[in-house]
Amino acid sequence: MSCVLLAHLDGATSETAEIGGIFTFAGTAQLDTAQYKFGVSSLLLDGNSGYITLPDSADWNLGSGDFTLDLWARWATAADWGAYSGQFSSLGWVKVKVSVA
Repeated sequence: MSCVLLAHLDGATSETAEIGGIFTFAGTAQLDTAQYKFGVSSLLLDGNSGYITLPDSADWNLGSGDFTLDLWARWATAADWGAYSGQFSSLGWVKVKVSVA
């Protein structure tokens, strides 16, 4: 078993992924010091327009086998679901979604 991406997102200003890419913060995405689990900050997303991206990589091809997505999440309000990971391909969006209902 190997780790493809380790992203703490707990730094002071910006973050670099272990695979050598730099996260691009889009919309309202930001590192915020008001709420955090580790380090001095955490990723803050508003649930509407905030998201982060990484450059495309063959590492994102998860294939058909088992994989694990591990994360800490805190909602400001209850939601029906959240999309935590996704990749766009010629077939459309592939998303990992978690139900909280």
